[in-house]
Amino acid sequence: MGHGSILMATLGGQPQVVTFALDTLLEQGEDIREVYVIHLSPANPRIRRSLHKLSSEFSDDTYRGRKMRFRPIPVRLGAEVVPDIRSEVGANAAWQTVYNLLTELKKQRR
Repeated sequence: MGHGSILMATLGGQPQVVTFALDTLLEQGEDIREVYVIHLSPANPRIRRSLHKLSSEFSDDTYRGRKMRFRPIPVRLGAEVVPDIRSEVGANAAWQTVYNLLTELKKQRR
């Protein structure tokens, strides 16, 4: 059995954007097994609520009866999670987070 597909999305204050995209892809027959959500610091109440809402949608590694893992990936600058992207430094941290995730997934032949 293969790994299935991966959905990668960015998360802001509207978690339904992620689930709408996921639902659409599933309706089109995509075999999505993991959802990676790239996010800023959950110290921001909107991000924290969004992460909590999405986490509850993927309880027990399932989404609407389908086996699917939810993977939140924080944007980091060193050891710190980036609170907001307001400069080139923050933008580079976001780019590096996506790059590192893609690199790791490719190493795993995903």
